[in-house]
Amino acid sequence: MSEIHLPTVPLVGRGPELRELEEALARALSTKTPQTVTLVGSPGIGKTRLLDDLLVKLRERERRLRVFRAQARENASAQGLVARILRQRFRIPETMADAEAKKRLREEVEQILGNDRVDEFLFFLGAFLDLDFADSPFTKALEDDPRELRRVSQAVLRRAIEVDAQQQPMVLVFDDVHQAQDDALDLLEYLATALRDAPVLVILAARPEILARRVDFPFRKPPPSDHEKYGRRIELAPLSNDESASLLLKLLDPVGDVPDDLVDAGVEVAGGSPYLLEQMVRAYFDAGVLRVAEEGRWEVELSRLDDAQLPLTVEQAISARISSLTPAERELLERASTMGGVFWLGALVALSRLDAKAPELWGGHESLVAHYEEMLSSLAERDYVLPMPDSAIPGERELAFKHNL
Repeated sequence: MSEIHLPTVPLVGRGPELRELEEALARALSTKTPQTVTLVGSPGIGKTRLLDDLLVKLRERERRLRVFRAQARENASAQGLVARILRQRFRIPETMADAEAKKRLREEVEQILGNDRVDEFLFFLGAFLDLDFADSPFTKALEDDPRELRRVSQAVLRRAIEVDAQQQPMVLVFDDVHQAQDDALDLLEYLATALRDAPVLVILAARPEILARRVDFPFRKPPPSDHEKYGRRIELAPLSNDESASLLLKLLDPVGDVPDDLVDAGVEVAGGSPYLLEQMVRAYFDAGVLRVAEEGRWEVELSRLDDAQLPLTVEQAISARISSLTPAERELLERASTMGGVFWLGALVALSRLDAKAPELWGGHESLVAHYEEMLSSLAERDYVLPMPDSAIPGERELAFKHNL
């Protein structure tokens, strides 16, 4: 599929959903009460784009706000999901040595809690990160009771989030939670209903199959009587034909005067999917319906439209996009995906050097950084990744997958 760079377009047709998410944060900040929003939508319907726009907006408006984001990989466990959040919060990359990571975690937890039961908090928070801290009489008493150990572990995590957010508000975003294991869903349900007295917004993004597994997710049946006070579900519907046409016209802006037939064909096939509408433009280039002319303008050859092979499903479009990557680009993105939907340049470099042979470790760090920066810039221009204006890890360049391929 064509690697043409598409115009940057504003969010279309999601004004009410964006406002509802913003209002949830406003409630969390004004009432100091945790809010949970579940964002449900089919693949390609625009969950990732909506969240990206929201988080950029929130970071610009609320400078003190901290945002931590984790993507649930296939069969993600509770430990894996929480670890991604904790590593961002405490600035502990996976490549950090255990001794340094334990020192960093202790310093950060002491800053949050003072001297209030730091060792016990370290024991449980460290377990999420595979960091061993010394037992206390309390933790040793739980060794023979896995169920109670799990309950206390959840409670410690909840309390750590509450105390931390009371000092500085936060947003916790969990993407693709439909892929998570049951223990991860149990933990997310617990946080949604148990967090108290802190300005926290929890956003859970998932495909509709999550509701087949747990119909009232993230509330256990029956939902708590007061769940409407702090919990919302937003179900993203397909764009209307008018909204789809508006988005496609913006994507086709370099054409100038866009023929109606070009818009109608894309709208009819895309079925209200923003992702498919983007891929329609690429398919037009592949079929010769569009071509780049002088000064960056696009020219239209409508006679080729009837023969254009337009992607009928999101899966077809994704497969075509992946096949357009070079082997090096695909390897880079696969490495980045191990960090979830959001990743950092420094961590990518560190992961690559872990795989390097000894002589390669003796130098070349700067050249590898420059090489990766060049590749990521190219991937950003071709709409695979999105550079973020701020970073959850100070001093690191943060990027997000534009679509969860």
